[in-house]
Amino acid sequence: MTLLWILEDDERLCDLLAGFCAELDWKLAAFLTPRCLEQALESSTHDVLLLDQMLPGKSGTDVQAGIRN
Repeated sequence: MTLLWILEDDERLCDLLAGFCAELDWKLAAFLTPRCLEQALESSTHDVLLLDQMLPGKSGTDVQAGIRN
């Protein structure tokens, strides 16, 4: 089973994506804030990471740069 992590501040969009993922037999973990995602990255892994670019306080690009370091 594929594990997709998504950083998206829109809860309705996360719910919609969760439905699509279920149809594909993927498991979705949605994070509403960059901090929640960063905490999860410290102890877990994922197969695919989808980042929202326009987040309050921190862009998806900033989050990605922090992951690489």
